[in-house]
Amino acid sequence: MTTRRTRWSFFMALAMGSAACGTLLGDVPDGRLEPDPDGGSPPSLTPDGSAAESGDGAPSGPPGWICVLRNGVVLDLAVDDDSIYWLRRGQDHAVEACPKGGGNVRTLATLPASATPPEAIALSDKYVFWSIGDDVWRGDKKNGLEDTAPWKSPGQAGPLASANGYLIAGTHAGHIYIYSVNTGTQTAHLTGQGNVRNMAIDGATDTIYYSMRGSNDIRVSRGSGSGNPTTFATTTAPFFLTFDQNALYWAATATGGTIVEFQCLNGCARRTLASAPGDFTSLAVQSGGVYWTVNEQDTAKLRGCSNRNNPTATCPDGTSHDPPLWTGKANVSRIALDASDIYLAATFGADTYIIKRPR
Repeated sequence: MTTRRTRWSFFMALAMGSAACGTLLGDVPDGRLEPDPDGGSPPSLTPDGSAAESGDGAPSGPPGWICVLRNGVVLDLAVDDDSIYWLRRGQDHAVEACPKGGGNVRTLATLPASATPPEAIALSDKYVFWSIGDDVWRGDKKNGLEDTAPWKSPGQAGPLASANGYLIAGTHAGHIYIYSVNTGTQTAHLTGQGNVRNMAIDGATDTIYYSMRGSNDIRVSRGSGSGNPTTFATTTAPFFLTFDQNALYWAATATGGTIVEFQCLNGCARRTLASAPGDFTSLAVQSGGVYWTVNEQDTAKLRGCSNRNNPTATCPDGTSHDPPLWTGKANVSRIALDASDIYLAATFGADTYIIKRPR
């Protein structure tokens, strides 16, 4: 296969959006949501995620929004201690970021819309990584892209993950590569892994979990590349792999919809956590909470279990998980978590809002 190079440009600390921290949103005639020019404090989230009221009684836009992407859709999302990072598909494709407290959107890298959209994003302490086409690119979190050539070219680049100073890059051609995030040195290479779809990395135990397109298996391997991969679980077309200290979670195809399943890391049997008639669009676990989003026709729903300390504690199997933690007449493409908040990428019409709500 011929490796294609895509030339990126970057703009240091460029403000690409007008979403100032703390502005309200008001309705406009064409149905798009625009910042209230008078500003003010963000409305508090209502329990069902419906529009809150602004100070003068006029309806506002999505409550809790902190950043807005004009004419764009978020393809992948990640957070660190200070900022939110995402891959945007729109009139042009881009890697962007904004402060977790709200503020202007910064563009770290752009490329023309005619190019293949970026697929996955991953963060280290200093860098942001993304995959596109045959290549993996690296940019500085503060200054953006630092080179006009790809960082690595594994071929048919796919999912990414980062842990303990290493970047793990899966490909759609049967390979998993492990690189040092600082030096770029390849430290391990797993071959014959099929079309890698999703990965989850347990840095504490040097373990990689991954699923493959066209396969019902979730495999597990050592991050060092030693030993042969083994089957961790078998289900129906698993995707959105993630884990906490107790279990690995994933979404899987089911009759009439999608289900969330989990299996204990210490070997308990696979169990169903939730099911829905719509399409699961994101799944995230951190600090005792598991959360997921479902798009049901024209409505997006965020569901989950907070204060979850073990796989059977406060989110029993088979419950309906109603009422949802958030709903909106939107499409939610991704969510991300930190210790206190949930970040949603919700698209209303042509624009996407990064919405922050407490866990």
